Amino acid sequence: MNSLITNNKFLRYINSKIPPIYRRHYSYYEKTLDLISKAEQSGDEFIKEFQLNKINDLLNIAWQIPGYQKYWKNEDFNKKRLESLAEFTELPVLKKSYIKAHREDFKPNQPTYKTTRTGGSTGSPFQSYEPIYLPRIELAFIHSIWKRFYDNIDLNTKATILRGAKIKGKSNFDPMKGLFLSSYQLTSDSARDFIELIDKHKTPILHAYPSSLIQFVKYLKKLDKYPKHQFSLIALGSEPITKDQKKYLSDFFQAPIAHWYGQGEKVVLAGNRPDDQSLIIEKLYSITELLNTEDKAIETGKEGRIIGTSLWNTTMPLLRYDTGDRGVSGKIWESNINQPENLVAIKGRSHEFLVTKNQSLVPVTALTLSYRRFDEIKRVQFVQSMVGTASILVELMPDSENFDLTPLKELLDDLLHNQVDVDIEVVPKIKPTESGKHVYLIQNLNLSSFKSETPA
Repeated sequence: MNSLITNNKFLRYINSKIPPIYRRHYSYYEKTLDLISKAEQSGDEFIKEFQLNKINDLLNIAWQIPGYQKYWKNEDFNKKRLESLAEFTELPVLKKSYIKAHREDFKPNQPTYKTTRTGGSTGSPFQSYEPIYLPRIELAFIHSIWKRFYDNIDLNTKATILRGAKIKGKSNFDPMKGLFLSSYQLTSDSARDFIELIDKHKTPILHAYPSSLIQFVKYLKKLDKYPKHQFSLIALGSEPITKDQKKYLSDFFQAPIAHWYGQGEKVVLAGNRPDDQSLIIEKLYSITELLNTEDKAIETGKEGRIIGTSLWNTTMPLLRYDTGDRGVSGKIWESNINQPENLVAIKGRSHEFLVTKNQSLVPVTALTLSYRRFDEIKRVQFVQSMVGTASILVELMPDSENFDLTPLKELLDDLLHNQVDVDIEVVPKIKPTESGKHVYLIQNLNLSSFKSETPA
């Protein structure tokens, strides 16, 4: 968007009145929605042919990038074109660490592109490049997930946004996107103000980080405050969420919840459906795989590394890219590549594991989610520097200074089967990342030498 429009509220208001069809790069948004609709009518063979054609286009681009030329030569991969999807697994898996170590070799040879930076939850920043129109394609896929719950969505649809946006003050209404509420300044006082703003602007969608929204609801319940406005959809992404948490939020707002999984690198996207709360993989968006440590396909129901290939990034293709995340599939969709139909669990990112006394790994996200049952706790954060021991930082809600930590200690000991000695410390504040996300674990151990198993 033109920087003048981006920074001028009046011009943004004028621009918000322009029909979506005249918006910049709208054609990419419209064509992507049309493609999704056509695929739903045409079936699996249409999608597989689309995937193969896209991969061959991306291979042609990647072979012109020095980083891929050197990497593939070193890995003895030399195909310029694939005759079938089955050949796709011959491409070597690409790790983030390799790209970071050879950054200059992966720079685009195109005159215009967009630079993206990720790493808010990992603490390991990563820079990639993408076409300037890619956000429109991304938004079309996100909207297609939301439309399963609330169909009346287009580029003019406003939302109340409680995520990581940095704004002046506690709130800001943007004529083009909607009501922004600061997750950085979420307190009892601001929660009262936010309720009034929600009832004033009445956006149909509430778009939030799960952790921020749960904290917001805790404040409201403590204040006995409830919005008069009823949202048509609660849209939650970028963080894990449990079935119980979805029910907790859905019951409070009396609205359906769309939840999805993705990454800043845009190599995998999966979202739920009203009749299926697993995360259905968007197969027109990417090719997704679950692999073991030897880069071999993992069995259904077993935990594996999530490997993704964006079908849309023609500026810096990420082919068989190791996301650093781990997941479990419930069903295989395409057997040649062992593409999963869905993800029934996201087990955590590769750095989000505690090392137990028996040197097994247990995902910390499952543990941090357990603290939600304590209304006095605002957020927690694990810190580990030694095998079998961990510190847990606890930030309490206001007026909860006398909270008894014993039940939390007993719960964690039970969940960890006494395989991690836990030391709990109450702290004034646990700071979010630059993007407003909550970091569940600061892991100071190198996890590569430990086995990825939950203790029995």
